[in-house]
Amino acid sequence: TATPDTRGADAIFASAQAAIAAKDWGGAIEALDALRKANPTYKAVQVDGMYYIVLMQRGESKIANTDCKSINLEGGIYDLTLAERFGPLDNYAQGLRDWARTYITGASFWDIDWEQAVYYFNQLYLNTPYLMDSSCETAVQRYRFAAIKYADTLVASGDVCGAKQYYDIALQIANNDNTLVVPTATYVWDQCEKNNTPTPKPVKNTETPTPSPSTSPTREPSITPNP
Repeated sequence: TATPDTRGADAIFASAQAAIAAKDWGGAIEALDALRKANPTYKAVQVDGMYYIVLMQRGESKIANTDCKSINLEGGIYDLTLAERFGPLDNYAQGLRDWARTYITGASFWDIDWEQAVYYFNQLYLNTPYLMDSSCETAVQRYRFAAIKYADTLVASGDVCGAKQYYDIALQIANNDNTLVVPTATYVWDQCEKNNTPTPKPVKNTETPTPSPSTSPTREPSITPNP
């Protein structure tokens, strides 16, 4: 249980202002909560505005933080949702919350459904490639890994041409471990090329011409990475 703040409303309000100026969002929330408990009507409109600013700033800092160990996507989403009670979120905050939700959804398919993981992290790769969670894995790193794993499942099912496209995606993203993927990807490329080699037409008999069988190359399966 927090120690009751026995100071007057003016003093608590001043401490909340000081915490905001120092970008101590946690301290600011504690001061504002203490102020509301001590005097719910004290500068109500101004305090609401302070809550809005502090919750939005704290929420953003939990989602976009250079120290990945301090990232808390769920906590950031919660803070931004609370801030929305005091006023509409700006485009930046709204975008952060949406992409944080996308990251969490994509991670929920990890090791369960690689196709779905690729789908969600592809969206992040195109929009916020360096968003990460407390695992310190960026969206682009997860996208690359998920593409490899999905390609592996396609190879296992016999769809080498489908797998080729996802190995291509993974190898286009720079990573020191790409050398480990190249041998498998090369094998897949070769197998796909063999599968799509046109069947040679029979040589016509010049003495008794007969219609040549109508042959055409086998079409490569059209499998496009999810947008």
